Amino acid sequence: MNPTIEPCRDFYQYACDHFSVAEVQNEYYEPAQLSLTTLHKFIDAQLQDLLFKSKDSDTFKKLGEFYESCVNSNDENNLKQMYKILDELGGYLPPNAPSTELTHLVRRILQIYSSPLFDVYLDRSLLDPNETLSIYVDLPKRFVTSRHFMETNVSGNMYKILDELGGYLPPNAPSTELTHLVRRNSSN
Repeated sequence: MNPTIEPCRDFYQYACDHFSVAEVQNEYYEPAQLSLTTLHKFIDAQLQDLLFKSKDSDTFKKLGEFYESCVNSNDENNLKQMYKILDELGGYLPPNAPSTELTHLVRRILQIYSSPLFDVYLDRSLLDPNETLSIYVDLPKRFVTSRHFMETNVSGNMYKILDELGGYLPPNAPSTELTHLVRRNSSN
């Protein structure tokens, strides 16, 4: 990578400059030019060896067993646990539920209360602070639980946001922390 080159003008030079072609040699592959696919296969093979063929280390043996338990989702016990957790979280959305497209929801929440989910802002570029601006997406500066929220009496807006969210949550969804916060704030 060469940070002195403007990525909008020549992205290939920016991303790939100073990249030396390496050779990978092991028992699985003949020497080959390094590519992402080859590297991915090489790392997968090394991990497989560590997790499943390693007899020396109890740590890797335990990691291999843990990995197998996570990957083996066809196991009936794992499926029962998964369905139990889904039921506790309110279950699946029914097939006739409103659209799960979140663009409309985000737009409505932004209309009601600035940006409770994320902030989007322009700032000087980290690579070239004198020449260009960059768009950043970050956590909101004012969290719902912040002093600003408590002092500006926007809990009415939070009820509107909860109404908007209602169409996107499963029918039996448990009360959220946000609901408790709004109730506590509005009772003061």
